[in-house]
Amino acid sequence: MFTGIIEDLGVVARPGKSLLEIKVPARMRRLPIGASLSVNGACLTVSKKKGGRLFFYLLKETRLRTNLARLGAGERVNLERPLKWKGRVGGHFVPGHVDGTGRVLEIKTTRSEKSFLIRPPADTRRFIREKGSIALNGVSLTVGKVRAGAFWAHAVPLTLARTNLGDLRVRDRVNLEADRPAKSVPKKRKNLV
Repeated sequence: MFTGIIEDLGVVARPGKSLLEIKVPARMRRLPIGASLSVNGACLTVSKKKGGRLFFYLLKETRLRTNLARLGAGERVNLERPLKWKGRVGGHFVPGHVDGTGRVLEIKTTRSEKSFLIRPPADTRRFIREKGSIALNGVSLTVGKVRAGAFWAHAVPLTLARTNLGDLRVRDRVNLEADRPAKSVPKKRKNLV
């Protein structure tokens, strides 16, 4: 279980369809083999370590539902270690079970924020509610305005500086994980994407 508050950024050292190699900062290097780590919001298992790099196997389900198999060398990824028992929760509960990828349709930038219009996959839309929580590449955000087939999410400069959301461009794919409580509420027509 994660919070959506990103701790560090890693860099894809070698992309791969089934094995992902990421160069990680010093504190992430201490993770043992078998540890869980959120990579762009997907809970992955550390399968191998070598120097300052961690290796993760990408299962078929992970390749289908996330952007991880599409990443290129040099791309930055968001990293977060799991919650500690009885620790503070600064974002929202994010299990790391990505629902699917959304496409960035539009980006608006002001001095105080960057806003992203995202089109989620059809089977995820029913879980996205205005003012609900959503994780974009593992980053905990609040859903802004919704419109037919898309929703807005907004990030402040600090979030943009500490995550890979500032790297996003129109047409990029982002990992989406809807708020868990929204998944347990029956579908209503109002306030849904």
